[in-house]
Amino acid sequence: MKKWMMVIGLIASLTLFVAGCSNDEEIEAAAIVNGEEISMEEFNLTYDQITTQYEQFGMNVEEQEDQIKQMVIDQLVNTEIIVQKSEETDYEPSEEEIDQEYDMILEQIGGEEELQTALEESDMTKEDLRKDIRTQLKVNQFLENSVEEPQVSEEEIQQSYDDMIAQAEQDNAEAEEGQEQEIPEFEEVKDAIEQQLIQTKKQESQQELIEKLRSESDVEILI
Repeated sequence: MKKWMMVIGLIASLTLFVAGCSNDEEIEAAAIVNGEEISMEEFNLTYDQITTQYEQFGMNVEEQEDQIKQMVIDQLVNTEIIVQKSEETDYEPSEEEIDQEYDMILEQIGGEEELQTALEESDMTKEDLRKDIRTQLKVNQFLENSVEEPQVSEEEIQQSYDDMIAQAEQDNAEAEEGQEQEIPEFEEVKDAIEQQLIQTKKQESQQELIEKLRSESDVEILI
């Protein structure tokens, strides 16, 4: 079964690309995490998705091939560790929760026909997708329960606003006449800044958790 990250890829790219790196065809596993293999198929799939996105932004993939491969394998290893940990929890998503996520994917991808095409191209069934959704929900719940809700002070919000204003004023000074951006008042953007800071802190805490769990895991990179 493909890991839950394929669900994200499905939404982001609408089409999953199953392709391989010819130099790695003889290797069946890209890594082993606590006895569980990450297949070369999964590595190649993720690599192709990321390089396709890079190329769309005009980035030179060949110059960054080694860095991208390292990023991909790290991403897959970290995901596998979190998936394994989430499976140790008692939380089990309900069919209603899975249905809700499935319907969201269906809406974002454009309908049943488009979804079926994407699933066929990735050699997946709807049941595979529902299993991936279940895993993703367990992962999300595990991460939510494993880190404390961040606190943001008024000083941090004010500092972030001041930095934003300084950047906006600099941009306006360099902008052509009539192209200047409007600078919002503090109260207009205070809540949005607070939520952004909370999200950033939460992501940092989750990354620290992942790094800790990885240090405690048995990880073997094979590529």
